[in-house]
Amino acid sequence: IRLEKSLEIIDPRDRERVMQAVQESIEHAAVYECEFRIRSHGPAERWMASRGRVHYGPSGKPSRLIGITVDISARKAIEISLRQTNEALARSNVELRRFARVAAHDLQTPLRAIGNYAELVKTSYRDQLDDTGKEWVDRILSSTIHLHALVRDLLVYSSIDAQPLATGAVNMDEVLDRALALLDAEIRESGCAITRTALPAVSGDSAQLVQVLCNLVSNSLKYRSAQ
Repeated sequence: IRLEKSLEIIDPRDRERVMQAVQESIEHAAVYECEFRIRSHGPAERWMASRGRVHYGPSGKPSRLIGITVDISARKAIEISLRQTNEALARSNVELRRFARVAAHDLQTPLRAIGNYAELVKTSYRDQLDDTGKEWVDRILSSTIHLHALVRDLLVYSSIDAQPLATGAVNMDEVLDRALALLDAEIRESGCAITRTALPAVSGDSAQLVQVLCNLVSNSLKYRSAQ
């Protein structure tokens, strides 16, 4: 089949690219390889992959193309679907970051107010509070500090040019102490007893590790067996 005849069945959108690949193969005596759509009367696009080499006659001029062409429509359909899914996920990620940024900013003011009022109660009414009251105020302040750290991390996450969080050596016993303190009310209500052994130091971000342990313990309390 003459090259001109072969080009007629190629989708007009891809003809120039295919012709360029063939021309480069002729000029450099190299293998040509390209993917292209062919004209189709149906609603679905048909994709082909072609690979071959130019053969030359006794005079040194190109005489014919010899190669193989296979239908890759199924593979292309999967690639297109994956690309569309990735694009949708990228758009969703942008929206999620935007929401996280707005939520983090909105949370800062009430958190600051809670922390300030708890500190006022601690300093102004220290003599009027019994040990339990002082402990509760300290827990409020501790929880506020933890929430401030979560909001900070949320702002870092929502930043367009967010950099990985700085990590370092973290004492996991201290992390577990903070997590259990934050979940104290939930643990008391469940009637469960938390048993623990010594934990090693790890490399990570302490605020995120506290959140991880909070989630693990909270889920354990929530989904525990009835026995």
